Amino acid sequence: MLFAWNKGPRLERIHTASINKKSVIIRATVMVLTQIIMIAIMTMTGGGLLALFLIPVVLSSRNLNNNKG
Repeated sequence: MLFAWNKGPRLERIHTASINKKSVIIRATVMVLTQIIMIAIMTMTGGGLLALFLIPVVLSSRNLNNNKG
């Protein structure tokens, strides 16, 4: 009985952790997709040089956000 009781919360914790990981992955993919769409719109409107300038800026800002946790 004690063994089963110890097992329960741990399994729940693992489950919630996996859900959080999935949501983080989904959020990251959404961010990347929005960036790609933004860059595509810029290049279509003739702001190709602007897009080339903004790509490294956006990437560096995203890396800073990831480091903050």
